[in-house]
Amino acid sequence: MSTTFITPIRILDTRYPTDAPLQPGEDRKVQVAGANRIPTNAVGVAGDLAVANPTNNGWLALTPTKWVGPSSNINFLPGQTVANGFTVGLYPDGTFSIHNGSGGTAHVVVDITAYDI
Repeated sequence: MSTTFITPIRILDTRYPTDAPLQPGEDRKVQVAGANRIPTNAVGVAGDLAVANPTNNGWLALTPTKWVGPSSNINFLPGQTVANGFTVGLYPDGTFSIHNGSGGTAHVVVDITAYDI
């Protein structure tokens, strides 16, 4: 595997009108490979994950497929904005999933800073 570090690329920000916050228990698939200067043959990415204005306490998990638990990448309380670094493998179609393990909604921001091929 070969890692390439890049200028951060924002691939998801649900705070803007084009996206909605993650709903309670939602798995949201995020396209990474083949978009935003990430090559189609990327097998994993690293970056920063942030949650903003969650309405309930909970956690987010990033996985290369639908969440099967138990794991979390970030934990939060209502109204907090919290960030954490992450690495995640990609599903063969170049995506990963974000699971909202909360009883409320949560806005999510994802920036990619590196990829593996």
